[in-house]
Amino acid sequence: MTNLVAVVTNKLFITAAYKYVAMAVMLTNCNLFVQETHLPLDHPLTQTNIILSRCSVAPPRLMGFGGSIVTEKYFFGFGHDHLANFWQWEFHAESMKNIRAQQEQWSKMTSQVDTNEVRELALDWLTSLGVDVATNG
Repeated sequence: MTNLVAVVTNKLFITAAYKYVAMAVMLTNCNLFVQETHLPLDHPLTQTNIILSRCSVAPPRLMGFGGSIVTEKYFFGFGHDHLANFWQWEFHAESMKNIRAQQEQWSKMTSQVDTNEVRELALDWLTSLGVDVATNG
């Protein structure tokens, strides 16, 4: 078990130098994204005007180059060597309220399919994916 722990720990270890360079690369990509999309940001993003405690650098062996940059208004997510997602906090917070309200409304609806119909639909989907439902089901 000790060898397994050593292997996992070694794969997750990130040097300070890697973190510094990764943050610089992510900030450069964020600033390019801000410029290209004309986001209303009156200053370039730097390590002094982001929320460092909420930013991260992922171990490169997990998903390539990755991590996140968080500001007061924006979230920039990096994965698999590129800027993978972006959120604007106010918009995201409002969207989450709308999603929650919709989920509450749906939770009060009665189902229009019964258990047997759900099972049959699931079995059909699994069969179409090539799963041998007779053996695995």
